[in-house]
Amino acid sequence: MKTSAFLISLAGLTACAATAAPPVPSLSPTRAEVVEPAPAVEEDAAAAEPTTLPEPSAPGQTVLDGTLSQGGLLFGRTAPGTEVRLDGQEVMVDSEGRFVIGFGRDHPETAELEVEYPDGETESRPLTIEPHEWLESRITVAENKANPSSPYDLDKIAADKELKDEARAKLGATVYWTSGFTWPAEGCVMSPFGYRRIINGSPRRYHSGVDVAAPDGMNPTDYIGTPIYAPADGVVTLAEPDMFFEGGLVLIDHGQLLESALMHMSEVLVQEGDYINQGDLIGKVGKEGRATGPHLHWSLKWRDRLVDPTFTVAEERPRCTPGL
Repeated sequence: MKTSAFLISLAGLTACAATAAPPVPSLSPTRAEVVEPAPAVEEDAAAAEPTTLPEPSAPGQTVLDGTLSQGGLLFGRTAPGTEVRLDGQEVMVDSEGRFVIGFGRDHPETAELEVEYPDGETESRPLTIEPHEWLESRITVAENKANPSSPYDLDKIAADKELKDEARAKLGATVYWTSGFTWPAEGCVMSPFGYRRIINGSPRRYHSGVDVAAPDGMNPTDYIGTPIYAPADGVVTLAEPDMFFEGGLVLIDHGQLLESALMHMSEVLVQEGDYINQGDLIGKVGKEGRATGPHLHWSLKWRDRLVDPTFTVAEERPRCTPGL
């Protein structure tokens, strides 16, 4: 066993979510007041910049860069041919030694990262995962949107789930995330990742992504049609204009089981199978699906773990003013 050769460059400490269940779509953008005490950890974190990840300076060395917290991502570089495991599970490593790992919203306080180098030497390191104090938000929506029960709606939901499952079965090992990430639309952050949702008085699952809405001072109706751009390079695995929960939905494979989901679009401007570069136009903001007004919901998932997209972008966006 080696002494640690891990080099860690941490861009911030904040939050996200671990669940095997499909994310519950956003119900924004009712600008609800958040209840509960303020979070113990600052929400806005500097971005991981995978494109600047240095190469290991020695054959037996692994470099990590990113956010070591609940909801965070780490982008890694190691010697080609190295095997990497996180908490005993094998991690995809490409031919250049690049890999990504993530920590869910409720990840325990430690994780174990193991590497086995091509020469047979092994190394193990416990990672301390920064906790986050999660808040709540309360939203009221039409009852049929909160609790769909008609046979037609239930059949539509089941059919949509099949489409999403088929798309996610196509996720590949090719690395596209080296482009880095940018915000997919202009606007303010109306609903952060990870908040426990209280919908029509009933607790629901946490918010699976981040909601971007009209900036303060803009009429929300005027926000409809705002361009939505690819947050990073990747391949479109699903492009559907009329999902029950998500409305217009685009899923993007960024490589190594890292996936973006962009929801509630009024127009979808890409097709399944399209290769897209960061910044390419992929759709327009809408209020379709189970939403209370115009906004973009952006989720980011690694494997079955939902993570906080704001950890991947350098620009800090202002929070929307509640009630506007």
